This record gives sequence, C-alpha cells and structure tokens, in this order.
Amino acid sequence: MSDLFKDEPAQAPKEQHIDWYNAFAVEKLGMPARWRWFKLEVKNHGKPSMFVSVTGAVCDAKIERGKRKGQDNWKLRDKATEAELAIRVEELDAFKLEWQARTGKCVRCQGDGKVMWSVSVSDGVKYRDCEKCHGTGNATKAVAA
Repeated sequence: MSDLFKDEPAQAPKEQHIDWYNAFAVEKLGMPARWRWFKLEVKNHGKPSMFVSVTGAVCDAKIERGKRKGQDNWKLRDKATEAELAIRVEELDAFKLEWQARTGKCVRCQGDGKVMWSVSVSDGVKYRDCEKCHGTGNATKAVAA
C-alpha cells in the first residue's frame, strides 16, 4: 500500500519570482528593465485606501571591497533615473490580473505550479502544488480568488 500522506518535497520553482512592486513601477514610469526599487514605505494617512511609496533608480555600480563586496553601491546610483511612485493596493492587484491575462500564467505561482509551503532550518524550504491553478501554472485552470 502506498503512503498517500508521505511528505515528499516538491521541486523548487525554476524561475525567479516577479517583484510586483518593481514590475509595476518600471511599466508605469517607463523606466529601463535595470531600474530597481531601494526604498518601500507603506502609507495610509487616515485614508481608506492604503498605498506603498516605491523609490528606485538604475544602479550598475558595485561595492569593490569589504564584507559587502559585489553588492550594489546605491550611493553611486544613476540620479537621472531616480523616481518615486505611489502605488495603491488596488492598482497593484489590477496589474497582477492584467499580467495573468497577458501571459496566461497563474498569478499566484507565476506559472511554476508550486508555491512555498514551509521553511525550517533543518529541512529548508518546502513547496507544494499551487491551490489556485492546481499545480498546472496556467491561468485558465486557476480558480477565481
């Protein structure tokens, strides 16, 4: 008899996941794909709609010495590409659904079919099938959220 409840770790997703704040800001601001955020601030100010302030720039410079060698040197970022954008949560949700319609991939697992299930020091990261698309990665199989 096979053990149906045995925890077999699913394979890790093959692609790097999308940073939604970055993708939205690059598209909205018309910045090059190398543009990345370096500061996120959640703001509300008593209004019913929460938003996130995203500040970023293009940074090609790397730290050359020390324990942070090889990391981005944000002090030398391209000031001409520095920009700030306020993103409402509703706008970001709409952007994700638009991305899903455009690519045909499930927005929850981003087309991998796997989502993170748990993390532990001894076992590492465990994945399971995406509950929205049932592990297919396809938006057409995704159930309405």
